[in-house]
Amino acid sequence: MLPGKKSLWILVQIQTMDTGEVHGVDGLMDCRADGKFLDSNYIHCNNILMKKLSVPILVNNIDGSPNESGSITEVVDLILHY
Repeated sequence: MLPGKKSLWILVQIQTMDTGEVHGVDGLMDCRADGKFLDSNYIHCNNILMKKLSVPILVNNIDGSPNESGSITEVVDLILHY
């Protein structure tokens, strides 16, 4: 996603819980989000370990329809520094 005029981006650091690696990333502040989310391509490109969820989390769009990307099936344990 590219920054827009109405987007609030801040530089944050994420630290992996397993190896302690620190990564600097641009964080998009979204007051309507229900949680903290990372791009799966970023996770794969930076070799960050993901854990499989025993029960997937269903993701719905604002209109209540299922998100085309599907359910959340994996999570990452990180420390967020801002």
